[in-house]
Amino acid sequence: MNFFQNQELENYKKVAGKKYRKANPNDLEHASLIKPNVEKLNFWAEKSLIEDFTAKLDRSWQWSGTFKSYLWIRFYRPNDSQKVYFVFGINKSGDLYLELNCQRSNHTKGKTTSLSQGKIEAFDKYLHQSNYRYGEVKNKNVHLYNWNELIEYSKNFLYQYATLYDELEALVNEDQSVENNADLYVLTESEVPKKMKSYVDRNKSFKGREIDWSKKQLVSSRLGLLGEKLVIKTEKEKVRRLGFPEKVEKIQKRLDGEGYDILSFDKNGEEIFIEVKTTKGNSEEPFYLSANEKAFCELNTSKYVIYRLYNYSYQNKSAKVYKIKGADIQTLKLRPTNFEVSK
Repeated sequence: MNFFQNQELENYKKVAGKKYRKANPNDLEHASLIKPNVEKLNFWAEKSLIEDFTAKLDRSWQWSGTFKSYLWIRFYRPNDSQKVYFVFGINKSGDLYLELNCQRSNHTKGKTTSLSQGKIEAFDKYLHQSNYRYGEVKNKNVHLYNWNELIEYSKNFLYQYATLYDELEALVNEDQSVENNADLYVLTESEVPKKMKSYVDRNKSFKGREIDWSKKQLVSSRLGLLGEKLVIKTEKEKVRRLGFPEKVEKIQKRLDGEGYDILSFDKNGEEIFIEVKTTKGNSEEPFYLSANEKAFCELNTSKYVIYRLYNYSYQNKSAKVYKIKGADIQTLKLRPTNFEVSK
């Protein structure tokens, strides 16, 4: 498919938000001129998908007798509320844009209801206080891009803000009584799963959507910090309960590069080195060890433990966890996902 053309975007800009009448030959001509934008928008969305997200494709260009003011496609996780979503679109200025947004009005004759004004204000405040930046490609600059460059830019946008999306999804669906929930800040221990998924195996055929493992790991950076805070809280409670109050303040986050995340203590008061891996997904979701983490584990096998947090709830700040001892790492499959090349 040919890439977006400046003239096509200009054609849409002329009619965006204006009345549409089938009986008007000019309107019919404008409709035919903007349809390529709609097809290209859907193509852009399909090719920019990252794992765990879906796109609600839309080939409509008019609404209730009016040319749409914006052409857009929504992205969200399939099991979420669909009240929070990413948007890729073309605005009334003929620019391509990428953003995080929420349901601000009723659609489909009331079948899709808007968020309350309070939730919308909370969404906007949270977004404003984050590191979020709106994405766009100006109409005048569209000739500087091609499909590969736009798709790469778009995927990076989704990867960059995927955890922010999760936080906002939790925010707008938050029950005001959550503070009284018994499951707040709880880490529930479970058994190590019998099997886990593998994205490496899934893509060995070189078919389907390409996965960038390094970016997949970066998606979890903010979630990882929340998981570490939960582990520190529960470890302090554990050590205090075991009768080592003098060691509680020693339980802390380690610096990046030390090979593990948290220093804590076992039932005998001996040091343990905890590596925390957190996901919003289920127990079968794979996790990733860096070369440095793997090397540290091999040097400290008896003291090293991986805490795999899963089903993390932004709403309750809680999760389930299974633990893997350093000595048991060798029983798992470790597959390289990146290689350093040098000469």
